[in-house]
Amino acid sequence: MAGHPLPVPTLSPAARRRPGGALALVAFLVVTTIVAYRVVTHLNVPGHPEVPRWALQDFRDAVYYPVVAFLQGHNPYDPADMLRRYPIGLPFPWYLPMTLVIHLPLGLLPYETAEFAYFALMVAVMLGVAWLTLGLCDLEVGIAELFGLGTLVVMSRPGHWNLFTGQCTPLAVLGVYVALRFVDERPGLAALGVALAEFKPTFGVPLAVLLLARGSLRPVVIGTAVAGVVSLVPALVLASSAGGPRALLGSLAAARHAFDADAAVNPTSSPSRVDVASLLGRLLGRPPGSAAEIGIAIAVLGLGALGVGNLSRRADGGSRRLSASLVCLVILGCTYHQAYDLLLLVLPLAVLITRGDEMPWASHPWTRWTLVALMAIPMANYLTSDTAISFLGLAGRWWVVVASVNGVLLLASLLIIVRLALQAPAGWQASRPRRRAASRGERRA
Repeated sequence: MAGHPLPVPTLSPAARRRPGGALALVAFLVVTTIVAYRVVTHLNVPGHPEVPRWALQDFRDAVYYPVVAFLQGHNPYDPADMLRRYPIGLPFPWYLPMTLVIHLPLGLLPYETAEFAYFALMVAVMLGVAWLTLGLCDLEVGIAELFGLGTLVVMSRPGHWNLFTGQCTPLAVLGVYVALRFVDERPGLAALGVALAEFKPTFGVPLAVLLLARGSLRPVVIGTAVAGVVSLVPALVLASSAGGPRALLGSLAAARHAFDADAAVNPTSSPSRVDVASLLGRLLGRPPGSAAEIGIAIAVLGLGALGVGNLSRRADGGSRRLSASLVCLVILGCTYHQAYDLLLLVLPLAVLITRGDEMPWASHPWTRWTLVALMAIPMANYLTSDTAISFLGLAGRWWVVVASVNGVLLLASLLIIVRLALQAPAGWQASRPRRRAASRGERRA
């Protein structure tokens, strides 16, 4: 399909001189410093995962020691062996082997050094997410805009959670946003985004399906090929260290079983899962089962594919942004996701807030602000944290209500945007010139 060209955002000289830029930069540094202070004061104790200090624990368990195990000739997917050999709290998740390549340099550093290098890297990645978001919204990118949005991202519940625990979700979100930003004008770069997102299959697989639904075959094929090639070498090494392909598959099955047994994963005990299957599990009071989860994933992906496919027949910027927002919501709803993955909502929220002059929001202003509320609440919802639940003494039905809020609001947002996408008329035109740009032109005149 013909793409609607969106210029790559750059920092203009006028934007650099704005006094608001200095304030935004200071705000970003202050907020990031506060998070860094919390990390330092709650940092996990090296060699003692039993000590209840959680800062950067996900980096320890899902990034650093799996890479160290790989470098030392061991199989990080073997949960029993990993728990015996290394000071981790949880076994390695079901990420593609390419994650061992992506994070390989960190495994060469001493543990404490690697922790803070990773924290700094994730801060930079969040700024990259903000930069791509502004570009997808077709907004001018200045220091004020970049660091202003970056400050809000770090302050949000998923932003804080990712930095505090050392989750690698920001990298997956960066991959999704790169794919969405450049899918039409630079498919090769979009393919790299697809490949990066695919190291976490819960991001990469739905993204690939939805890009295929919009007719973007090339980025998906190239990106999946890149992810496969990058994963192949470590997979061969892992198969050798595990004792053969069959033994490696056995360790993967054990890792999956250990993952499902985690209380933070089971929907009946996890207060932070946000996907549709977890919402159903809480309402039923039991896990919905593999068949139900697969059915839910297919249904949500199918609805998203229909909406994205309908919007792909329109080349205007409004349709493209609505399609990108729908992709983010479908990824979150169709399969396993925790509240830290709500970082994907940065783009849909930015579109809703900044692009009210284009369709469909110009014709549905109340729907627009309803969606802002539905997505903003999960981004600011700290009630699902273990600390808040323990402090409030939530249990029984109240626990179910609080734990389900994010999932309910996310599902409502998804259904509303699917409906708008399916009802998009063929006559949608490109968005009208923005008032801010017009006022600048009038002042220059």
